[in-house]
Amino acid sequence: MEFRHLHVFKFSNYNDPDPLWGCVIEKTNGGYWVFANDNCDALSEEERLHPEQIVSNLLVTCEEIRWRAE
Repeated sequence: MEFRHLHVFKFSNYNDPDPLWGCVIEKTNGGYWVFANDNCDALSEEERLHPEQIVSNLLVTCEEIRWRAE
């Protein structure tokens, strides 16, 4: 995947080991895409309002997500 016009990119180890088995991809009301390893099915309302404050092993907020061209 390609993340364009990044606003936040964070990679941290909050879990040990640090598996990335499932992630959430969701567009917020502010127009930003959120890609996060959140271990849930959807973002909370607070996370949608302030996606830059999400605590996650992997967090990307950006204006566009697309499949990366080969």
